[in-house]
Amino acid sequence: MFGGIPKSEILELSDYWEELKGLDDEIFRTKDGEYYDLNIEELNNIIQGHKSSHEYIKKYKEAFNGFKENLKEDLIDGILDVEIAEEREKIVKNIFERLETIKLVDKYKAYQIFANNWNTIETDLEMILDEGFDIINLVDPNMVVKKKKEGEEEVPEVQEGWRGRILPFELVQENLLKDEVEEIRTVEARLAEITSEYGEILDSLEEGEKDADYVKEDNTSFVNTEVKKYMKEACDEIETDEIRILNGYLELSKKVEKEQYVNENNNIDWDLMEKGKSGTYTKPEINKRIAQIQQTFSFEEDSLESKLQKVTFLIEEESTLKSDLKIKREELHLKTKDLIESLDEDKSLDLLYKKWIAPLVIGLDELGKNVLINLEENIRAIYKKYAKTFVDIEKYLNDTKEEFISMSDKLMGNEKDLAGIKELQKLLEV
Repeated sequence: MFGGIPKSEILELSDYWEELKGLDDEIFRTKDGEYYDLNIEELNNIIQGHKSSHEYIKKYKEAFNGFKENLKEDLIDGILDVEIAEEREKIVKNIFERLETIKLVDKYKAYQIFANNWNTIETDLEMILDEGFDIINLVDPNMVVKKKKEGEEEVPEVQEGWRGRILPFELVQENLLKDEVEEIRTVEARLAEITSEYGEILDSLEEGEKDADYVKEDNTSFVNTEVKKYMKEACDEIETDEIRILNGYLELSKKVEKEQYVNENNNIDWDLMEKGKSGTYTKPEINKRIAQIQQTFSFEEDSLESKLQKVTFLIEEESTLKSDLKIKREELHLKTKDLIESLDEDKSLDLLYKKWIAPLVIGLDELGKNVLINLEENIRAIYKKYAKTFVDIEKYLNDTKEEFISMSDKLMGNEKDLAGIKELQKLLEV
């Protein structure tokens, strides 16, 4: 009635309290021994930081001491001598024996983790034992079924790159081509930032500014061609002292006049342009420089032109990055293919360890940590269940009644309707 978690709810978690000695006293507080409270904000820190939790995790890890070494010895070092069915039963028995002294862990979940990983191990082992060790270094065409077009008799199947017969490309890349993978991720991250920046600029536009061709009808993104068109028209109207000097240069025809003109107008940086074979600046080069000045012109801050100028810069950067990303991905793909085909025995076996054994070991390790996570989730569910007291509920109802009465005073209608509303208000005020 007045808040607090009943003792009976806490006792439902007695299995945890028996194994994690003293943790319940650290989490819960009580005044009468029947109803309990806790600091929900500190719950995670209390559970993860308690001595009994550390001891439990330590005990769990110790139970699996030597487990990955056993797997490596059987599955990797003796890869060509593995009896698949016998090995499966041996590993399952090993896991269950290690869990005999560990409480709070569901053995079925441990078995499920094993089974999920064993499917991959078993499939690979069958191919290796059937076709030989060298199959680890094979790559196959990655054939993809395309949608059948009208008039085609057969469903088209085309090659899209390569895939490892045993070793996944992603596994090889993450372990042996880290620099190349990081380069790609850096480009991908910048592309994600650009998408976010588009959205920020779009949100900053006034409603009237959004009602234009350079924004899609649903107001979700820009229309690149229309943005460029708008900015070209805006830039064409820009004229600075440097642009006037450059346009003056274009009016000259004789070389000696042009050279004299350059000397007289040395307040601009002519070296930013390249001279033609004649030793003078060509019309395309001058126009290119004029376009650069216009495109980088500093418009008034927060003006529409300033915002769309940023969009044009982002469009160009995005286009360059996408092209670069495509090239990097293609290069990485082919480099991975060549690398798999040329791996020596030690590297091949190391990658098999990372594919077969590492995920299984990690999965079982997480199972122990999940005991503490599950305990926290159970306590949070109980806390939420009893978070609202009768006092809280009554206050909420009173607030809602007052809000309704206040709003109903503003309702309009005929005399009969208003009389009915008044009667309802009287009932609520009782």
